Formats: sequence, C-alpha cells, structure tokens
Amino acid sequence: METPEKGLWREVLESKYGSGRQKKPSTWWKDLTKVRMSDQGDNWFNSNMIWKVGAGEKVKFWEDDWLENGQLKGRYERLYNNSELKDKSISSFGTWSTEGWKWNLSWRREWFVWEKTMVEEFMSIISQVLLHQGIEDKRLWNDPPSYSFSVKSAYDKLANHGYGVGLAVFERLWDLKVMPSALFYVWRAFSNRIATKQNLWRRGVARGDTLCVLCGREEETTSHILVSCKESNKVWNMCSRWMGISSVNHNELICHFEQFSCICLNQEGNRLWKSLWVSIVWCIWKHRNRVIFNQAKVDAEEIFTMAQVQWCG
Repeated sequence: METPEKGLWREVLESKYGSGRQKKPSTWWKDLTKVRMSDQGDNWFNSNMIWKVGAGEKVKFWEDDWLENGQLKGRYERLYNNSELKDKSISSFGTWSTEGWKWNLSWRREWFVWEKTMVEEFMSIISQVLLHQGIEDKRLWNDPPSYSFSVKSAYDKLANHGYGVGLAVFERLWDLKVMPSALFYVWRAFSNRIATKQNLWRRGVARGDTLCVLCGREEETTSHILVSCKESNKVWNMCSRWMGISSVNHNELICHFEQFSCICLNQEGNRLWKSLWVSIVWCIWKHRNRVIFNQAKVDAEEIFTMAQVQWCG
C-alpha cells in the first residue's frame, strides 16, 4: 500500500475496503492505517521506507525523502522558494548526455554572496547521487542488505522507534552561538544523516568504492571522516596543541563532542570550546567537499586555520 503504483493486490483491497479516505472506512482498514503511516507521513513505518532512485522519473525532487537528510523542501526552504520548478520529479532537474546524467537547476533570481555557501553545500549533496537511465525508481523497506520487509525487522524497528541520540546532546548543541548552517550540519552528523560515501551507498544512490575522501584507506563513515581519519586527526592534534591540552581523542563522534564539554571547569569556557569543535567539524566537511568537487589538495593546516577564522568571527 506504500507504493504509488496500482498493483493487483492494491486494487483488490481498495475495492473491498475502500481507499481509507472515505467518511466511514472499515474497522480493518482503520487498524491497518494505524500501523502503516499517518496522514502526515511522519510515523515509524513511513520513516523506515526509502527511495532507491533509478532514472528519477517517479521521485519528487523537493518533496520526497530520497536522501539521507530528509526532504529537500524542508531543509533548503530558501532554495525551494527560488526554484523555477516545484512539484516536479528528479528527472526534470537535469539532462542525459553521452557522459551520463548532468544536474541543471534553474533559479528565479541570482544568489546573494551570503547565500552561495548554502547553494554549494546543496549541490555537493545532490551531485553525489548517480541516476540510472532506464531504471525504475523503487520504494524499499530500509533493512539492508535485502531491503525486504519482514515482521521481525518491523518489530525491531518499532521497538526502537523514538530512541536515538539523547536530547541532552542536542540541547547543548543548540545552546552554542555559531553559524546556523554549521549547527544544522552537526545536528545531521549526530543523527548520521550527512552524505558520506557509506550512507549514500547504503541508500543505493551512489556506486563505486566507499573509501574516505581524505585518507583513501578506510570506509567513509560519519565518525571516521570527522574524527578518526588520519587527516582529520591531524586537525584535532593541532587544536589540542593550540589549546595547550593533552588527551586521547575518542573515535566516536558524539563522545568526541562530549570530551569538549569537560575541558574547562566553568560552563562558559566549555561552551566556548564546544563552539570551536563545531567550527572544526564543519570545516573538515567543507574541505572534504572541495577535494571532491574542486580537486583541492588535502591540507589539515588549512582546515584548522579556516576553523579558527570562523570561530573567531
């Protein structure tokens, strides 16, 4: 019932029990709708369905949840409002050539200077998605590697629904006075919703290896690219020397953030250092994107310098 296509079983069910939108749906249908999805599409079942993008002819570019980080319309409202195309599928936002798919977005006006960073981030995210000409878009149950629904996997996901990163971590994060775009990025990183190679591969929207862009040795997970990668670790070591401290850094992202919550004895000092942490993580990611899309060289010293400038600003 989650798929938009008119399949035989869907036609049989709707002919017998109705579509669920009539004034007096059957008791059976009401029970079914309680466990599959709400009208707003924000319950546990819908959140565990994913799109596997093929040629992008069925998936709505702005409105469907086809990337790790949620609907583009909600995350990039300013870009959505400036887009010439609104209610269109992914295939309307580019063209096919002999070299493959090429993104081509049309805007209603030119971007202001202060908006260009957001646009670059946006393009870096969607540019990592590979479309497949002639392949149909599919709606899948998010249970790799089979991506097939089972009662056991549904029970496990329902049992764990609502339990994720502790609220206290997010409260400490949103209390910081740093760039909103940096805070939003870290929030997504804490939820493992940034477009790392591993996440894109897991969602079926990218092909090729999943090796880290910076070191080229290990799988590019969220914690790896931002914390444990040898190149990222150089940045954190520079930070420790600059701060005049000596510590063993944690390899898990949130635990690494919590370390910065205990550097000083006073609350204001800790808030200051946590702001620096956010700046460093944000700059590591932006540098990683420049390496991919602008063929920049990996430079840990440049990353730390940019983080200092952003932090002081």
